[in-house]
Amino acid sequence: MRYITRDMYAAVKNAPHMRVFSANLLFSNKDLSGIIAEVHARDPDIAVFEEATPAHRARLLGDPALSGLPNRVFANGSDTILFSRLPIESSEIWSETAKPMVRARLSTAIGTVEILVVHTVAPINGSAIARWRQMLDAIHDLAQQRTTPLLLVGDFNATIYHHRFDAILDTGLTDAHSARGTGLTGTWPRDKPVPPFLRIDHALSSKELVPTHASYGIGSGSDHRPIIVDYALVGSAAP
Repeated sequence: MRYITRDMYAAVKNAPHMRVFSANLLFSNKDLSGIIAEVHARDPDIAVFEEATPAHRARLLGDPALSGLPNRVFANGSDTILFSRLPIESSEIWSETAKPMVRARLSTAIGTVEILVVHTVAPINGSAIARWRQMLDAIHDLAQQRTTPLLLVGDFNATIYHHRFDAILDTGLTDAHSARGTGLTGTWPRDKPVPPFLRIDHALSSKELVPTHASYGIGSGSDHRPIIVDYALVGSAAP
């Protein structure tokens, strides 16, 4: 877990910035208008979505409020979607896990940044737990083997207290909300009489992407609160 140290202030202050928005839409959500309005209001450079159905995808692709994010990655075999203002150098539907996820390489002010839109299965029974563990282990291996700046963002279905999640951080990644002092706020479940008490949605980045601000959205119609993170792209200036 990284914090902005005194030595990093100059690099962060002078670096280009990038905003990322992530929302789990909820498969049964019939009205995306609230979440789309949030994306438009937050004006991110990258917006990612999980639990996106074909109907959700059609709504997102056709909504003029998202026209500022013209570069998109999606496929019928995945419930994850990437919208980007930044050019996409290459993309794929990553199938190394039990549930395929969007993976892309984006062109940024510091060069190529790789992004994985994470959505693991919920560990609700023995079979699902085995798949969930496999997915977290595969994400760990991807992070361990990275050769470019990396961003993992989405619904991990894991809190920061799980040892497999901790192992992903141990590859040298930073959890944005923990680093910016907002890590104790929950993202799930948001559709209950009490506030969400588990933070299972995360944005993890390699040292070239320094989180400068991490907050939460509303997530109308979903059972998750969105997460929003601002990054300073310090590149090789990262100590």
